[in-house]
Amino acid sequence: MRSVVGLSIHALQQLVNAIFVGALGAQAIAAVSMTLPIVVLLAAAGQEIGVGTASFISHHLGAREYLEASRGASTALALTAPIGIIATVALLPNLPGIFATLGATPTIMRVALDYAGTLLSGYTLMLLNIVSGFIVRAEGRPRFSMWAMMTAFLLNAVLDPVFIFLLDLGVRGAALATLVSPIAAIGIYITYFTKLGGTVLVRISHISLREDRIRQLALVGAPATMTSILSALAVTLLYGAAAPFGDDSIDAVGIAVRILMVGALSPGSV
Repeated sequence: MRSVVGLSIHALQQLVNAIFVGALGAQAIAAVSMTLPIVVLLAAAGQEIGVGTASFISHHLGAREYLEASRGASTALALTAPIGIIATVALLPNLPGIFATLGATPTIMRVALDYAGTLLSGYTLMLLNIVSGFIVRAEGRPRFSMWAMMTAFLLNAVLDPVFIFLLDLGVRGAALATLVSPIAAIGIYITYFTKLGGTVLVRISHISLREDRIRQLALVGAPATMTSILSALAVTLLYGAAAPFGDDSIDAVGIAVRILMVGALSPGSV
């Protein structure tokens, strides 16, 4: 149940961002909305690592193999950072082409690049946040993970109007507010891993890059990742269909997709 609440918080975060960005006009909300398929695809990498790691940890904790569980968690986080950096370096110069494929008009393109470029610069932090949440939940502390996500959500909601309107940063401010949230959550997770004495110990000395262990961490999460990829593809097709009808159509599709995300991830629908 608490894991489902966490998913709902993530969906609500997308909706809150859309509400504040919507005050900047149709082009702004359309630009931010067109970033959603990219965000979903990038989050899929964290989901694949996270689901595989959670399964690995749960299995070894059940067998009372605490050291092996700690090795799995430490290795997953060690792999997450370079994956995030590689993805960032690969995607940043290709964003114009990606948005052109999605059907971005010239008026939307500039705003979309501002938002996506800023957001993508903190992708590694988002990835670490996702994987850390899976590790804590696998250890049997879903309430702790839920509160970390709620803290990040509330911080995002407070900082959105500050960065967007008070500091006059526009859509870039919305992206910055979104980046601060995982930083806060990661701080909470670091405190948990280093000071709260969980069963799973995240330590540099526990990192193990054995091929069989990495394969276990990666393959178990593949089905969940494929679901996210298909979702991103569906949203991409929606934007492609809406693009010929102008910015307002893209704006409307973006709002509808965010509302659908909240409904799809609400506790009553799972």
